[in-house]
Amino acid sequence: MRNGHRCCATSHEGWPHGSASRGRLTDDELVEHYSGCVAYVQPSSDEGFGLQQLEALACGALPVVAAIPPVVDVVGEGAVLWAEPEATAIAAAMERAAGDPALVEDARRRNPARAAAFSWERTASAIQSNWAPFPVDSGDRTPLRSSDWTSNREDAGC
Repeated sequence: MRNGHRCCATSHEGWPHGSASRGRLTDDELVEHYSGCVAYVQPSSDEGFGLQQLEALACGALPVVAAIPPVVDVVGEGAVLWAEPEATAIAAAMERAAGDPALVEDARRRNPARAAAFSWERTASAIQSNWAPFPVDSGDRTPLRSSDWTSNREDAGC
């Protein structure tokens, strides 16, 4: 990469010339890499929740990620986003991150607080409150049969 930055890949082979492949990292090594990197780059547009992005945020890294809803929901404004899953768009986003030290420092300062908004306790509480309107135990433990669904579908005009 330009600006003297190197790419460090984990758990993959065949990365471009000038890259360093570290293989699988321990948890402590992963924290060290997230904490010391200029940017965490995830060149995938097929992601769900974004646990890796959350880990990067918690360590103050600047994620460079796809501008897709599940990822943006996690990273908020603390990332550099790319819209098209093409090498040129991802490279431009990486160049933006590598070329803007103020952006990187802002991420180091703000992103751990963003990550702290996500917790298992908060998730459990949200699930519990969303399920609160539904009866927990109706007393009827008879499993539904496929014929139950068929008759309901016919009643609904399906």
